[in-house]
Amino acid sequence: MINKKVAYSEVLYGQTRQHDVLVSPTAKSNPHFFIKHNTVHHMTSVILLHVFILDNGYVNQLNGRVFDVWADFLFIFIIAGCGKMSSVPDGKKLVRSPSGLRMVPENGAFNSPFSLDEPQWVPDKECPSCMQCTKKFDFLTRKHHCRRCGRCFCDKCCSKKVTLPRMCFVDPVRQCGECSRVSQKEMEFYDKQLKVLMGGGTFIVTLGTSEKSETMMCRLSNNHRYLFLDGESHFEVELSRISSMQVLTEESTPEGGNCRASGMLLHYKPMGSQDPKQLRMEAAEDKKTASSWLAAMHKGAKLLYEARDQ
Repeated sequence: MINKKVAYSEVLYGQTRQHDVLVSPTAKSNPHFFIKHNTVHHMTSVILLHVFILDNGYVNQLNGRVFDVWADFLFIFIIAGCGKMSSVPDGKKLVRSPSGLRMVPENGAFNSPFSLDEPQWVPDKECPSCMQCTKKFDFLTRKHHCRRCGRCFCDKCCSKKVTLPRMCFVDPVRQCGECSRVSQKEMEFYDKQLKVLMGGGTFIVTLGTSEKSETMMCRLSNNHRYLFLDGESHFEVELSRISSMQVLTEESTPEGGNCRASGMLLHYKPMGSQDPKQLRMEAAEDKKTASSWLAAMHKGAKLLYEARDQ
């Protein structure tokens, strides 16, 4: 049972944001706490942090102006402390890896199916020269690891810092030219398509070979792990248990020409069962919204299969 509340404010380049954070009962004896969804925002190199721990009217205030690594250290110390994280379903924790700060689910079972694991870095002793331009590393030409592929590059070939939400990094991270282009393309999915998927679309849904269909709203869950289907009945499909996904199309005009997505055929295994089931979804009256949802799901499927093949 949560029995404390911490309020903290950030002063970032003249802008202040207030946040409420839920705290575990263990905070009294060991001042570490667990942060719920959407309470940690983009960290910068200069941050003025105020933390107030409220306990029976007693207020402890911690003020500190920290720079670069000190911002990371202070934030990790406050969040992680020196004990074990409290257990909150679907909660997230801030972790420090060699590649940077990451906000990841406390329980690995709650990872987004679109997420990627961090790569193993190529050992320094195995890369005497840049793996792109072959320039030899020395005191002046330093080596850098791409956070997405783990290979070694010189500064010129690995200079871009790009957002990498698929690995849950808090800040943009260093990536090679090839990886940075891939990450930038993926940002469209995270910035646009995910919102479409979570907004949902209306479909005529048929389970298996049944002749009975039902009009249902289909949307992606906030943690990206489930498709929720709501109508007269309700059920959900876990994305990780989808074995195949086929987009159905139709001609957009009677004269032919361009095709648009009109439905989707899924094969999946329900929880606790190894027997595959078929789910057929066809666009209902609002075909434009349904078509946009299907197009977004098609892009999501590519990321889903890539994550599985990692």
